[in-house]
Amino acid sequence: MALETLLKSAQKKYNLPEFRRVLSEDDFARISASIIWRLPGPEGGIPKSFSEWPARLKQQFEKKIGDVGKSEDFSPLVLLSPGTRNKPAPVRLLPDVPQIAESQVTLDISENGFVHSMAFDPVLAREYYLTYLAHSLLIEMYKKTPWSLAGYSSEELNHVLDCQNMFVYSCGHTTPDLAYRIQRWQPSLSIFQGDATYGDPAIVYHFLTTHKLIGTTIRSTVGLLLGWCRTNLVHASFYGGDSGHSANIIDYYPNWQYEGFAPVERVISGTTNPAIPEPRRCHFTAGCWGTSGFLRSLLQTINIPVRVLSFEITGALHSRPRIYLGNGGVGYLSHGDDPYDMFAYSTPPFPAGELLFGQESYDEWFGPDVPDNVRIKNFRRHMCDLALQYLPNSLLRMYCNDKLNPSHPDHASGCVFNQVFKDFYTLQELEAADLWGRMEMRIRSFGPDSEGTCFDIPPENKPCH
Repeated sequence: MALETLLKSAQKKYNLPEFRRVLSEDDFARISASIIWRLPGPEGGIPKSFSEWPARLKQQFEKKIGDVGKSEDFSPLVLLSPGTRNKPAPVRLLPDVPQIAESQVTLDISENGFVHSMAFDPVLAREYYLTYLAHSLLIEMYKKTPWSLAGYSSEELNHVLDCQNMFVYSCGHTTPDLAYRIQRWQPSLSIFQGDATYGDPAIVYHFLTTHKLIGTTIRSTVGLLLGWCRTNLVHASFYGGDSGHSANIIDYYPNWQYEGFAPVERVISGTTNPAIPEPRRCHFTAGCWGTSGFLRSLLQTINIPVRVLSFEITGALHSRPRIYLGNGGVGYLSHGDDPYDMFAYSTPPFPAGELLFGQESYDEWFGPDVPDNVRIKNFRRHMCDLALQYLPNSLLRMYCNDKLNPSHPDHASGCVFNQVFKDFYTLQELEAADLWGRMEMRIRSFGPDSEGTCFDIPPENKPCH
């Protein structure tokens, strides 16, 4: 049964509303070719595109379309009034991973507590994939986003529809057993998924719509989501255990009450950490790997492709997302931690979408011909460019401290130049941009500053509530 035929069959069988988007035969063929389930086999699994699926698997998928199609988001009332807010919470389509028995989801953990991957029972992995796939296709067919899968390249379609975007069929770090895994990274297959455990697509979509995070374009939508991240996310290892990084069960459990990768739904809803003196509900994220995985998971729910990339700094692997913005465009974060970087907060706030930079800058700063030492420095380049343009509050505070420090009698000796801009700008370039004069004016705009203190400069962020 062809994909178009199956969708129409499910619509009729389960009495779903009429589809609103019309796709061409070629569109369906391209989308169908990118729908890939991987059967157990050698590492990476045996890829089977939709046309190769056995009849039983297609029947399961058709039923899943019916189940998802009868959910709140695709009801006739919501389709007639797409602007409706304060909708009731959707009915759960998938089990909450932290509540699943250990026999169905097992953690690949080193002796020191480092979490490498999460292995899903094959039946459960297929259930997750088919549910996400059904939700993705109904988002498309009911025009729940202004963009369409029909506008994507084959590569972009694969990053939404191939099951390998969700699970890697591979062995673990501490076990040779092959399994469907959420893999932080799998170098042998050049696949990086980040430290995030998938949420229910209906609940994630409900979050995106009720918080008005779906814009009129892919780029504006990504900007809205990055804005939410900037306002809300907190780097979990700030409050975790003593492991010194955020990929350890010592850090994970206090933040999310779960030893696996950060559950997306709990990041969204917020959790409390008893290690905080006065526990407050916070939106903890598992550092750069967690934020890259979080963005990938949320944006996949509305058919925006994301790749998680890795890079090394002083022996440690870090992560950044590559987000497809439509019409061949892409946007990168320098580092997965950029949304809550100290230079991300200015008064007034700058558009969060400007945290992204394009392919040309990526090639210039991180391309294969860039020396390693320069590439390492450049991971701060874009945030410093934004700092020069928007004068974030932490930069203003640093300048105040420079003025009060007798060992910094001039701009050339101050921390603003030496710790922030020196690698990317000459002193003459910064003087020509009137950096210090603009900082003086911004500080005075907050209130009297006759003694040169930072008293009136707003704090960077208060993400916990």
